[in-house]
Amino acid sequence: MSHCEFYPNGYGVSVICNEHSYGLELAVLKGNKDYAVLCYDTPITDDVLGGLTIKDLYKICKRVKALPSCIERQTVKVIINKEKE
Repeated sequence: MSHCEFYPNGYGVSVICNEHSYGLELAVLKGNKDYAVLCYDTPITDDVLGGLTIKDLYKICKRVKALPSCIERQTVKVIINKEKE
C-alpha cells in the first residue's frame, strides 16, 4: 500500500506499508503531485516515521497541513540571511 497527498502550504505526505517497511511509515514531502522531494527539516520530524497507528497518521497529517507555507519559510530565510550581511 502506498498513498501520497499534498496540501496548499506546499507540503505533503507519503504513506507506505509493505513487507519492507516498518509497519505504517510516513514521510513529509515538499512539492506537489508532479514533483516532490522528501523534507527532513520540519518541526514534525527530520526522518521517516515508522511503526505508526492509523490514529498517529491522522494526527501527523493534520500537523503537516498546519505547517507554514514553504514559500513563507524560504522568504524568512532570505530576510534573516540579508540581516547577517
